[in-house]
Amino acid sequence: MPRRMTPHRMRAYADQSWAYEHFAPDGRLHLVCPQCHALVLLFETLPSSARSNIARSRHSDPVAAMVMLSQISGCDARQAKANILHMRDADSRCHHCKHLVPRGALLCGQCMSVNLDW
Repeated sequence: MPRRMTPHRMRAYADQSWAYEHFAPDGRLHLVCPQCHALVLLFETLPSSARSNIARSRHSDPVAAMVMLSQISGCDARQAKANILHMRDADSRCHHCKHLVPRGALLCGQCMSVNLDW
């Protein structure tokens, strides 16, 4: 079991009502982050070129990346912010604990935070 995913946190994660009150997945594929309880959309229909442009701009200007994601996908600012914050760092490290996350993994093995691999 990861160091920070205690039985108390697992019980708290079982109730995901907060995420669904604040975010609307509208039938799209999504995950609820065990670390912060935000609903993270996977945007599986976005082209890889758009994803890479958003990920590149996320490291230099997160606000511009949020605006770009909102325009391309049609999501609101709150959902765009949740997705931008959950993108892994450029060196394949977790955005939350900086632990190395293998390519393709959605959850960090150390802190259980969602990491988008764009």
